Amino acid sequence: MAASNHNNLSIIKREIMKRGSLILCSVLYAGVSGLAYAQMAPAENTAADPVASQPEMQAPVQVQDVESPVLPKPHIGMQVPKLAIHWDCKEACTVNEKVAPLIEKGYADAAMKQGYAVSDSETAEMVITDYRQRPPGARVMLGFLAGRDRLGVRIVYHAQERKAEDYYANSWLGMNSLCESVAQKSYSEIVSIVKAEQAKPAAAN
Repeated sequence: MAASNHNNLSIIKREIMKRGSLILCSVLYAGVSGLAYAQMAPAENTAADPVASQPEMQAPVQVQDVESPVLPKPHIGMQVPKLAIHWDCKEACTVNEKVAPLIEKGYADAAMKQGYAVSDSETAEMVITDYRQRPPGARVMLGFLAGRDRLGVRIVYHAQERKAEDYYANSWLGMNSLCESVAQKSYSEIVSIVKAEQAKPAAAN
């Protein structure tokens, strides 16, 4: 009887071990299958959705054409005379040594903007005939009540005489701006003489 019970227990143990092995194998197979599916899933999803695999297309950026600044046409071989400036005020005036260089600079800048060169040899005579400068402090504080800044010149070039003058009575513009204004007017007067002389040979022909 004891032997029979022992045999039955052995049989049960073997059955349990077999079934346990089957269960373990099933679990392992399911795990391996799930892992393989998880690895294959992205590729399958990508294949199923071709749009998702393509990079996002960006709209082309339109580049606007930038216009080049219009520069004055150079007047080849064209020159204006340099200025020989001296003082001869009609009324008593105090010579300001800063005025002549400011006029020369404004004159050269005006010529350069129009494509002219300032000659190194030929000169035009410029005489400062009228000059008055308000004290800068009074100009700022009082404006027109402090009077006016004045500047007037006489230009002699190729036996022709021209004049240029200007004045300021406001509080924010002083002698520097006034010199620039008179210099530009002087340039216009001189260049008109230059152009008139150039037109003479053409008229004669």
